Amino acid sequence: IVAIHKELADDGLDAGAQTVHYHLAERHRQPPSVSTVFRVLKARGFVTLQPQKRPKSSFTRFVADLPNECWQADMTHVELEGGEVGHPDQRWGVVDHTGVESVDLGSVRLSARADDFAHARREAAEAFAELEPPQVELALAVGGSARAARRLVGPWLGEAELTEALRLVEMTAPRAISRRFGVDRSRARILPAGVAILAQVHELLGVPLHVCDGGIREGAVLATMATLAA
Repeated sequence: IVAIHKELADDGLDAGAQTVHYHLAERHRQPPSVSTVFRVLKARGFVTLQPQKRPKSSFTRFVADLPNECWQADMTHVELEGGEVGHPDQRWGVVDHTGVESVDLGSVRLSARADDFAHARREAAEAFAELEPPQVELALAVGGSARAARRLVGPWLGEAELTEALRLVEMTAPRAISRRFGVDRSRARILPAGVAILAQVHELLGVPLHVCDGGIREGAVLATMATLAA
């Protein structure tokens, strides 16, 4: 763990726990968990906690008092035996407390049918063309593509950040994205489509997307726990 951390740091690359874990998984069949890697790095003095830098928006609970106050986009993927990435229901959607409206599009499907990056962006724009979301003050993004984009440009995906992310995924090979930013290789292959979708969601909502560690499942669990404790 320490050797990989020093190797990455010496090369000027991200050397956090998740990146170190990724490289461990490349070299060993059963690497320690990310939390274990973090504890080792912290114990050796390679991690400086800075809770004062936590953005105030991260304290916002992932719940809404009224319909249309909270919209959420989510996507997931699994790696199959043949090395391809897919999921039986790859959909991006907006969710409120009155129901679900889905866009039948995911980064896997978009990657498979788009001839090039420009084609992927056009497909994403067409898929979201009919949606008319209400005005929002905060947009939360979860899922593999959002977390990968966070590794490229940070946790806030505004116009400038997404422009840079689009440039990176268009001009950089997936293998280089994987090594430079610690993105899983299977995710790096479909990340151009994922970033194209994120950019379209940002354009649709008109506010920066804040990348969260949790998702709708975690929010549902927290809401249930709060109800039971009341």
